[in-house]
Amino acid sequence: MTKFDIFVEGFGNKQYTNTPLQLAVGVEAETFPAAVQKWYNALAEVSDVKAMYGPLTIQGDTVRLWGMKVFDNYLDALEHRTETKLNILNNIIDEL
Repeated sequence: MTKFDIFVEGFGNKQYTNTPLQLAVGVEAETFPAAVQKWYNALAEVSDVKAMYGPLTIQGDTVRLWGMKVFDNYLDALEHRTETKLNILNNIIDEL
């Protein structure tokens, strides 16, 4: 089995930063989606995981918590967030 780290893309509001958030380190599983499912299930045994992280959605290799993409490394999560913010800015500029 492979060990996976789990990061969620950054999100911004007054309480949280735009930087990715590390959720877990070294979760063993056959695939990344399976690792996230395993982490989510383990957390659900000891807490209200849905209240903390929202629903888990897995579609193929794409994993999301509360609609935010989940990654196996910090840099991909950071790059995705940066691209998302740039796309939003470009859409605003196009509308002007």
